[in-house]
Amino acid sequence: MFKKTIKGKEYILYEDYKEFRLYEGHPVKHWKEGDEGDWVTSDDGKICQILKKGKMKKKPYIRCLMGTHFLKDEMSGDPPKNIYSLSGDEYGADIRLKRDKANQKEWIFAKYVATGMDPTDAYLKAFSANSREYATIWSKRLLKTKRVKNIVSNEIKKTMDDLGITEDYLLAAAKDVVEEGSKDADRVRAIRMLMEIRNMFPKESNKSESLTVFQGFSRDQLEALKDAKNVGRIEAEISEDQTG
Repeated sequence: MFKKTIKGKEYILYEDYKEFRLYEGHPVKHWKEGDEGDWVTSDDGKICQILKKGKMKKKPYIRCLMGTHFLKDEMSGDPPKNIYSLSGDEYGADIRLKRDKANQKEWIFAKYVATGMDPTDAYLKAFSANSREYATIWSKRLLKTKRVKNIVSNEIKKTMDDLGITEDYLLAAAKDVVEEGSKDADRVRAIRMLMEIRNMFPKESNKSESLTVFQGFSRDQLEALKDAKNVGRIEAEISEDQTG
């Protein structure tokens, strides 16, 4: 809940519909369909009242605690410093992306992704978003932020530790391959993939991130990779998810 006093009157921005219903019983519209005084929902599920609706250079806009927005744009993120400016001194979306620490919903989202859940589905579930298209856009944006990438990576590492796929385990497996002069290509690929998932190749971070962050892995997939014969199937699943 966020509160702001404007001209002596207090206005409230609710984090989501559930919080809104604890205090208010008014009907709610999408912000692009509301009029002055209506309670409306933003594209990321926050709820507040429209303070003003008008036109600027013949373009319709609304003003609320989420700032001033043209109806053709999206409205999401944190409340801006200046609700009267179209930039808000800094766009709410920019503030959201630049945040250092993950909030509760971002933690939940990252943990869902770490288990192998589709990022769009993870966003819809964690943020209670209504638009799949919006969830797809913002899931990709969040997965590029350092705070969310770190959570996903750490959660996957915890699962790998539980399965005994530690760095020591992988280094020992790699050592065996080298010493044995193994020509088992599947075994080599499986070991390498698991090392990439654990981010053990910092100089190849782009490839590592595409595995750990964009994809996410289920516990079953990680465990399957301990058996080299499954590497082809897991690679196919990754390729299908990333192109689908």
